[in-house]
Amino acid sequence: MHILETANMSLEMEERVILNDLSLSVEAGTIHSILGPNAAGKSSLAYALIGCCDYFPQKGSIQFLGEDVTDAPVSKRARMGMTLAWQEPARFEGLTVEDYIAVGMREKNDDAINEALRHVLLNPDDYRHRAVDKTLSGGERKRIELAAIFRTRMPVGYPRFLNAPISPISSSIGTRSSAARR
Repeated sequence: MHILETANMSLEMEERVILNDLSLSVEAGTIHSILGPNAAGKSSLAYALIGCCDYFPQKGSIQFLGEDVTDAPVSKRARMGMTLAWQEPARFEGLTVEDYIAVGMREKNDDAINEALRHVLLNPDDYRHRAVDKTLSGGERKRIELAAIFRTRMPVGYPRFLNAPISPISSSIGTRSSAARR
């Protein structure tokens, strides 16, 4: 089953062609990577797929779970389960790590939060009650962000969009996460 498809999608920003007639499909349970040099359109593709920051294609379509989401706002796509890990991990003053991870869960579940933190090599006892703010390093924030994505509502095998997902953290987590998904 194709859970994500684009058909002949083109995107222009400030009179510059970013994506030209792009068609792709992603099946449940598969892993895909988009690689390319700087300014090749990788981040723009991710933004267009989730409907972020006015990145709406001028041509073509985006289907998610069989529904046309080409013109849908980011909030609708998020409710459907589309997520993006940003290049720069988020900071949320006043929000604890456990609350940040629980946002994408149907119900807050302590065991699931602990599992997500352990999955990204963080000790739940050390991180659950910390604030997601400037007291965390970039690598810690990225791991917490990945833990939150791991705990989203979407079943395993559904897409999570990672924009330079492990740039601020050690390669050990990328290796462990890749092995865990196989």
